[in-house]
Amino acid sequence: MKGENKMLESEFEDIGTGDMIKVIIIQVLDENYLIEIEHLKEIYVPEDKIIPIPLAENSIVGVINIRGEIYSIISLRHNIYNSNLDYGLSNSSRILLLEYQDLKIALLVDAVIGVKDIPVEIFKKQSTIIKTNIDFKFIKLTGIFQDETLILLDLNT
Repeated sequence: MKGENKMLESEFEDIGTGDMIKVIIIQVLDENYLIEIEHLKEIYVPEDKIIPIPLAENSIVGVINIRGEIYSIISLRHNIYNSNLDYGLSNSSRILLLEYQDLKIALLVDAVIGVKDIPVEIFKKQSTIIKTNIDFKFIKLTGIFQDETLILLDLNT
């Protein structure tokens, strides 16, 4: 269902008004997405240190050794959009090292825009309509803040 308007209902339970959620804003192709910063361990500049894995599925860019730890790098571009796209490795590409549910995950993104505190209440509004190319299974929450559409990615997917 790419390219369609999607309607998702999103709520935070048991969180009071005035609470903030700290997110990192990333770019994949021409869209910005949010990831909760509590899962972020490090932002890494890939340079030419990625080792390709022959015959790996298209979403696996390769592996990288970061201070003695080996990470498999997953292309967010491939997972969100199309497995036939190029990884798009450029000077602005970054690898996000995440720790989520006892897993160590490395995500390749096109750029890191910054870190921002977002009011949780913007995600409480019902029936936020967004226009995006992303499949809804990757979306945890949506909202609008300062006239900007926000899409918080679901790390479970």
